[in-house]
This record gives sequence, C-alpha cells and structure tokens, in this order.
Amino acid sequence: MATSRTAKKPPTKRSTSKLTPEVQTEIRKMLGTLKGYEACHTWLYETKGIWIPELVPVFKKLDKMLEISKR
Repeated sequence: MATSRTAKKPPTKRSTSKLTPEVQTEIRKMLGTLKGYEACHTWLYETKGIWIPELVPVFKKLDKMLEISKR
C-alpha cells in the first residue's frame, strides 16, 4: 500500500518585531542614553530584576559591531 506524501509548506515569514513604534522609539532612546545593548541589559536588571544570561554574548557582539565603547 502506497502512502501519499504531502509537501510541507515553507514557514511563513514572521515579523521581526512585535513592538509598537512608540516602544521601539523608547528603546532607541535608552540605548543612546545608556551607551549600548550591554548597558541597557544591565539597566534592565538593576531596575526591573530581569537578566537573560544567554543575551550577554549577543549584546557584546552587537555593541562591538556598532563600535560602542564602554565608558
């Protein structure tokens, strides 16, 4: 007995951001004020208690790519 196979549909493209434009603007302001992603992550931890260790190397790379130096 032969079974028929159906082709899988390719994954649909997801939005890269579900943040509202207002929230995106606020984040950009914070990043400018806090001097980068690492600083923003630290600020978030200090003010809200949220820390995601998996993001540390990602933020370091982003800051390096953006040539954000620690001050």
